[in-house]
Amino acid sequence: MSGPLSGSWSSEASGLHYSAFEDETLSFETDGTGGYEYARPGHQWRRAFRWETTGTDAIRLTWTDENTSIELAVRVADEDTPLAGRVRMLRVSPAVGFAEEFGRLPER
Repeated sequence: MSGPLSGSWSSEASGLHYSAFEDETLSFETDGTGGYEYARPGHQWRRAFRWETTGTDAIRLTWTDENTSIELAVRVADEDTPLAGRVRMLRVSPAVGFAEEFGRLPER
């Protein structure tokens, strides 16, 4: 699962919602580290995590600040979206922060 997840994903880039003044991002590094960020004007919140595959469509995030874990069902697929056309989507359950859908951000 690491290959399809590696990179950065944004709730705003999902193409499912009109642009908002806030965004949530998930970043997955190939070394098993990553981060979550919630950002809006005047407020930004970040948390680091370690991640590992626990099944074909499942991962575990371990928050490094609390050493607590969450199990996520994940799905990565190309989807047609109403606002952005074809988007590489990451869907997670349960939500991380407030979001369950994330669009893939271009490599920098």
